[in-house]
Amino acid sequence: MSDLKGNIRKLSIVIGIPFLSILIVLTDESLYEVIIASILTIFAIYMALIGGNNSKEIISDYADDELVKPEVKPEVKPVEPKSQYTGEEDEGFSIVNPPEKIEIKTTGYYSHADKKLNFSEIPDDIKEEFYSVINEKLPDVDEPGAQLSFLINKLLAILKDAYLCHSAVFFIYRNDKKILSLKNFDSNSNDIAKIDFSLSDDLVSKVIDSQSPHFIGVINQADEQKQIRYYSRNIGIKSFIGVPLFFGKSIKGVLALDSRAEDHFGFETIFSLGKVVRVISLLLNIFDSHIGSVKYENRLRALLDFIGPETEYENDAALYSALGNAVTRLIKWDNHALVMFDNQDKAFRVIHTISKDGKEYIRNGSVIEMDRSIVGRAILDGSPVRIDDLSKKTTVLFRENENIVLQGSFMAIPLVYETRNFGVLCFSNNNPQGFSSEEENFIMRCARILSYIVYMQSTRNLIKSYISVDLETQILHKFSFEELVRADIKKAQQTDTPASFSLILLDEFDEEENLFGSNNHAELIRKLKDRIKELLPEMATFGRIDKHLFGIFFFNMKSTDVHMWAEKLRVQQASDVLPVLTSQNTFTISVGIAPLTDGQQYEDIFKNAMNALEKASQKGNTVQISN
Repeated sequence: MSDLKGNIRKLSIVIGIPFLSILIVLTDESLYEVIIASILTIFAIYMALIGGNNSKEIISDYADDELVKPEVKPEVKPVEPKSQYTGEEDEGFSIVNPPEKIEIKTTGYYSHADKKLNFSEIPDDIKEEFYSVINEKLPDVDEPGAQLSFLINKLLAILKDAYLCHSAVFFIYRNDKKILSLKNFDSNSNDIAKIDFSLSDDLVSKVIDSQSPHFIGVINQADEQKQIRYYSRNIGIKSFIGVPLFFGKSIKGVLALDSRAEDHFGFETIFSLGKVVRVISLLLNIFDSHIGSVKYENRLRALLDFIGPETEYENDAALYSALGNAVTRLIKWDNHALVMFDNQDKAFRVIHTISKDGKEYIRNGSVIEMDRSIVGRAILDGSPVRIDDLSKKTTVLFRENENIVLQGSFMAIPLVYETRNFGVLCFSNNNPQGFSSEEENFIMRCARILSYIVYMQSTRNLIKSYISVDLETQILHKFSFEELVRADIKKAQQTDTPASFSLILLDEFDEEENLFGSNNHAELIRKLKDRIKELLPEMATFGRIDKHLFGIFFFNMKSTDVHMWAEKLRVQQASDVLPVLTSQNTFTISVGIAPLTDGQQYEDIFKNAMNALEKASQKGNTVQISN
């Protein structure tokens, strides 16, 4: 009966609440809205109280119900032990004295119980060591080959640590010469022999021959040196694995791991190394295009620096020096020598040498023996000579008793133009097969261009030697000026006539030339030359000594009079305005003066004037007389 009354109350509340809510919306009177809202509030409180009572009733109902009963532990009877097991007995199980409380152990329990972390063992400098690893200096961006080698070295270090092996080694295979080159490695041993070797029946060669992975779990110690050739001695290697690296459609290298433990590698290692090889092949692909572009750019820059239209060489020495510097950037080498023809001695002579490894090489000034030497043969035949392995036969490279001990390869490329041989480009590499056919052909093509430039420059210098004036300023050039001044010095000393010598330098012009260009250089030099000629006495000898340096010998003028003349020139030059681009610029001069004394030669008076000029140029825009 009570349940029926409760249900009626609940039904009336459910119907009443929506009805009262509708009334609030429909009515417009504020008083009615307040009354209805109050009734709704009472209903809400009443519902809360009913909910609480019902929850108690539910709990009491479940308490009275027989579904939940207190836990009754079953009576466990002890099992009598049996002396012998037979299959006829019932194979059941029973719990003997179960624990009253079951403790569940988590993973943290086992980790701390088996191995407790000892934070005192962590090094204090772990942060510094970590940052030293991640901030390791990378190779120069202009050396992509070094950057690639750096990345491969890091991959090998990761592989060695990940597989707990003794060494991780990377080989490059040169198919044209059938040679394996050990390029990169990370090893616990110092006995890695970083050399090139031909294919044989060793384990690395088997990877190349089969073009497939190869591994061995047990290596006989008697065959270790034969199977593992990249160590200089037996170190106890027991197992080996190697996988090929393909670049394009051909095999280009081998990635190998070894260990002192037997059966250290398995089939799963092959697939893991395959992923690493894929990464290396991608790196090779990326760097191949980059290395090629950088190499060709460097070659082009080296050639343009030598044959550019703005390059001028005053004499053969400057020409040969620039040629030697240019060819050193065309290919990789360890020793270089430039041999050119000496017009005075009528012989081919070494004029420029560089040795990167510091070993003794041919000395500058050495004369080439034409009959027995490799370089002499290249000169006589006019054709290149390349030796891939110098250790296979005794050869004379330049001359007898040259005291050169070279191991590796050597190449001599003659500089020939119109049947005239100007010299030979000589390169050596410490590795056998150090120069490829592509490099030889490239140097031969470059030699044709270089020999033509040498021919043009030497012809130009020869023509200039027969001309007494400077082509740019139309005044005496250095050699003609010196010759006339020497004659004037003798005249002045024999007639006891006073004379002075002055040097005029355009101040700080190198910086202005780089800023405004070389066209203004020629214009400014001409303006200065014209002003000097306007003020020049009749008995003076005027010439151009260097690019920015002029010399004047004043016959029958004392140094004090020359000082007054130079001050007038300095003031006029400082006030002269030269339009450069959108601005007006002035350029100053410095002057050094030296009087002629008894017994002086040209070198003496020139030296005194140069000392005075150095003092004047230090201050800038001044005139100094030597003491």
